[in-house]
Amino acid sequence: MERSIPALVHFIFGLADDPSERLFSFSHYLAVRAAHRHLRPAVLWLHHDHMPDGHWWNKARLLVVPHRVVAPRQVFGRVLVNAAHRADVLRLKLLIAHGGIYLDLDVIVLRPFTPLLSHDFVIGREGHPDAGGFHGLCNAVLLARPNATFARRWLDAYVSFGEPSAGDTWSAHSVQLPTKLAERHRTEVRILPHTAFFWPDWDESRLKQLLLEFFEEVPRALRP
Repeated sequence: MERSIPALVHFIFGLADDPSERLFSFSHYLAVRAAHRHLRPAVLWLHHDHMPDGHWWNKARLLVVPHRVVAPRQVFGRVLVNAAHRADVLRLKLLIAHGGIYLDLDVIVLRPFTPLLSHDFVIGREGHPDAGGFHGLCNAVLLARPNATFARRWLDAYVSFGEPSAGDTWSAHSVQLPTKLAERHRTEVRILPHTAFFWPDWDESRLKQLLLEFFEEVPRALRP
């Protein structure tokens, strides 16, 4: 078993069937650039089904190792129509197989994650009851050792994907499900406060705070 989370970074892109969703934007490039600079990974993978395209992809490909994958179209026999749900499943499979750090392509890393690499599995809270509401444990940033117990448990729970009893079809398995699993299996996962990865929140007042107002210092959990 790995003694620490390996220095591997995973991004996912190009799982949608619509060709218009294959343009690699400046914000995507910025996410790649920030991860490359601050995390200094041994390998920075960009896993894709359809190849990205555009000016910013030409720049990003100098920093990443493109890795062709086949987008998962179903999980436990349940169809994955939306590209976001395909990515939800794929990220767990990648972390189980390789370990490392998974990041959505709208995540801009500001500090090294070194203090977090001794854990088995790491996830952050999204939202807070006193600041717009608690949404759950978000899968936009995940850290894991290879074959982490919590990652396998989470993927196995996709057997209920699409069932009405599972909750909101958009985020039931990506945000609400890990919250429920973590409550039952606390020793398998390190949960960070909402200020670690997902602050400010995405509502109008928090975005105003981020873009227009003075902002607080980097949370202690992520200081080098």
